[in-house]
Amino acid sequence: MKYKILSHVESFSLLLATLESTADGILVVDNTGKILGYNKRFIDLWHIPPEVEQQENDEPALNYVLSQLIDPVSFVEKVKELYKDLTKESFDTLLFKDGRIFERYSIPQQIEGKIVGRVWSFRDVTEKVKAIRQLEQYKENLEHLVNERTQELVTALDTLKQNQLQLIQSEKMASLGQLITGIAHEVNTPLGAIIAGIGEIEKYYSSSTQVDVEFLNLAESEKTIYHDLCTQILSFNYAGQSTKERRSAAKLISEKLVANGFDLSSTLSKDLASMGFTDQNMDGVLSILKNPNGNYVIEFLKQFGINYLHIKNIKVAGSRISSLVSALRSYSRADAGTITETDICNDIDTTITILHNKLKYGINVITNYQPLPKFLCRAEQLIQVWTNILNNAIYSMKGNGQIIITTSLQENNIIVEFEDNGPGISPELIPRIFEPYFTTKPRGEGIGIGLTICQKIIKTHNGQITFTSRPGATCFKITLPVIASVTT
Repeated sequence: MKYKILSHVESFSLLLATLESTADGILVVDNTGKILGYNKRFIDLWHIPPEVEQQENDEPALNYVLSQLIDPVSFVEKVKELYKDLTKESFDTLLFKDGRIFERYSIPQQIEGKIVGRVWSFRDVTEKVKAIRQLEQYKENLEHLVNERTQELVTALDTLKQNQLQLIQSEKMASLGQLITGIAHEVNTPLGAIIAGIGEIEKYYSSSTQVDVEFLNLAESEKTIYHDLCTQILSFNYAGQSTKERRSAAKLISEKLVANGFDLSSTLSKDLASMGFTDQNMDGVLSILKNPNGNYVIEFLKQFGINYLHIKNIKVAGSRISSLVSALRSYSRADAGTITETDICNDIDTTITILHNKLKYGINVITNYQPLPKFLCRAEQLIQVWTNILNNAIYSMKGNGQIIITTSLQENNIIVEFEDNGPGISPELIPRIFEPYFTTKPRGEGIGIGLTICQKIIKTHNGQITFTSRPGATCFKITLPVIASVTT
């Protein structure tokens, strides 16, 4: 018997040591709400002075606690609600007048199957919440800045498009180049800050999963599952998921949740699909949901994933803007009007980037480039040719189709071909294609000098432009001699 008594003492000592070492404030009460015990952390968290703690009556301690809260009425109502249903568990958040934030969790205490009281735990999550709010605010500010700069760039590009024809006619491409260069410079400086900032946020976010695991107060096995789920979210290729694939995945996820006894909203299924989950890789999610506190953990995981998705979207948007700025600089090079060596394939790629907004919705561009020598020319003028031919192809296909661009070297001539699978040019219109002011476009969309200018530019480079057309296949062919003088 002496050994058994000593064993109980040791167990009790271990229990006390555990309670005193935890970061949570612990309060134990009986079924009537009378205080049976608490640890030192509880006293420290609630700032209870010795004169209140030492009183035999619980009323002063309760009043002292309530005096610190923003909403003491709700606090008391929650307590009364739990004492009416002794089996009920509870989790909520407490807001203090001094700005602190506590998480409150309560479960019934049972001895041999009989409920004899209730255990309350309190955790100070003020700094954690502040950090999350600060991160969200930073993200919102970055998104606003990206949207603002993007809109400025879009507006600037729209303005440039509206004025381009007039500038070409009045030979003011140099002024246009200076304008684009200035815009690109103004956009590039804040864009660099945005890309660097979102990169640092992504690094922090990727390394914060361990903090989240400790914050959620999970069992060791659940910590591993939660950490694996976070890693799965971070490794998902968001750019490779189409809308159709995401909808299909969400439907299968919803069916699997229902099959496993979880009647959850379709919003959760859509969010899980957006984070890269499918019905084949969501066992960890199901395991977490079986936890009594599972809905809260999954909600936290969902916020983790959605926030990371926003970070990835900002990075993609920043990368696209960076590519567009780079293309604008090439498009409006400082040597406009002068004869220089250029890479024709690279210039065509630059033009494709500039026209991306017109191409992205349904036109597939295929490039078949053969190695070409550097070409001595007025590069900005040839870019006008590439732009005009691509624009005409896009217009003829009404936003859906395919353009094949081929370059080759044949007998000291550079050959560039643009072939589209649009409706083709009507036979009666073919003889008039290069006529000045002839156009098939509605009023306000063109005045019919684009191909005339293209023909003139190619002739100044001692080359020629020809075309063939039939329904489903229109091909413009530009031939440029590798060694030839450029005329004025």
